[in-house]
Amino acid sequence: MAASIEKRGWLHSTCCLLKHFGFRASVVFWILSCFPAPEGLLDIPFGLDAPMLAFWHWLIPWVGLRLLHLPVQITESGSGDTLYSYVKLLVVVVSSVVAATAWVFLDRRRMGAEKVPTYPLLREGLRVYLRYVLAVAMLGYGFAKVFPTQFWAPSVSRLLQPLGDSSPMGLLWTFMGSSVAYTRFAGMGELLGGCLLFFRRTTTLGALVLTVVLTQVVALNFCYDVPVKLGSSLVLFMALYLLLPDASRLIEFFWFHRPTTLLTRRIEFPRPWLRTAYISLKVLLVGGLILYHARTACTDWQTRLKVKTGPLSATYAVEESQSHQLSGAQQQVGYSPLRHLIFWNSQRLRIISIDGKSQLYALHDDPATSTLALFSIDIHATEQKPMPAGSLEYSFPNQRTLLLKGTIRMESITLRLRKVERSDFLLINRGFHWVQEAPFNE
Repeated sequence: MAASIEKRGWLHSTCCLLKHFGFRASVVFWILSCFPAPEGLLDIPFGLDAPMLAFWHWLIPWVGLRLLHLPVQITESGSGDTLYSYVKLLVVVVSSVVAATAWVFLDRRRMGAEKVPTYPLLREGLRVYLRYVLAVAMLGYGFAKVFPTQFWAPSVSRLLQPLGDSSPMGLLWTFMGSSVAYTRFAGMGELLGGCLLFFRRTTTLGALVLTVVLTQVVALNFCYDVPVKLGSSLVLFMALYLLLPDASRLIEFFWFHRPTTLLTRRIEFPRPWLRTAYISLKVLLVGGLILYHARTACTDWQTRLKVKTGPLSATYAVEESQSHQLSGAQQQVGYSPLRHLIFWNSQRLRIISIDGKSQLYALHDDPATSTLALFSIDIHATEQKPMPAGSLEYSFPNQRTLLLKGTIRMESITLRLRKVERSDFLLINRGFHWVQEAPFNE
């Protein structure tokens, strides 16, 4: 009997110790990961995050080179899964474990094993901070989907690309961008969960909504090789962390079907005017955050819709073509029959042949003479050194026809091109149907 009691006491002490260690490790982890905000998820105004960024930009390359023997570089490539990001995660995790171990040891020495401080104010303050960080991040991503700027409608060049040649991420972006309705539906889920986090009474519900939504996001990022795996996993863990205080009650309700009540978190105000001031400030803060992100996303969306493109900014299919080698160029390899020409604002031209090979050129447009000067470029080269590759005269007999005549790489060509519109593609023009007598799966 005594041995059983002693064993239960040992298990209880071990569980308490692990609980205290976990709390302290999480405090250090979230502070290092999110202060003043998660890198790449939130934009901090006025450069307030500059000192912390400078510290990480010094520490991470040093750790990578001196301790891990890895050439860690600081790049602005748009990827959140760089070597820098993984080394930073390793540093944060190791620092959290070391700091939590020292913290528990100091607390036990100071107050005894049975009276380890629980820091209720720190616990609640961290919870509030994470609520707002996650909520603001969801506002940004949610409004970027409601006003579709994250997933833009697939361009004609993307629609012409063979399915097997698309990257997994490119396929995902095409899938999302081809349906504005579904993109907005996904954004509304993020907005709903984020807005619920602003209030104590609805935090658990908001965290539940975001757990479902973000699990789907994380799965897509991993399965389609989107380089935001670390960032999306971080916000998912943030939502799960907010559920921890109510985890046992949620299990009681959802698994055992037993009645339960969630924790009630209230702020007691000694005077009525303090409560009024608190509510007023919160309304201003939450309303301001929502309006700011909504306006930013709406402005970005309208800006993209109003972007003016030149007459040559389009994709053309080859209807007729003639070509022959110029004298003295017998050693030049002739082109395969051309299929499409893709122009980007009279600055770039990609020529795609029937065999699927493509060549990229830089352009210089002279509107006065309706002439395009072509320069060959290598997209894989670190330093671009355009070399003259020919010139083309162009004319527009009508809105959807383009005529080109000139030389490319010592080959004389004459082309009649037809403009390809997005509405020409089944993915775009199929639309929605309430009634379908048979599946239409092309």
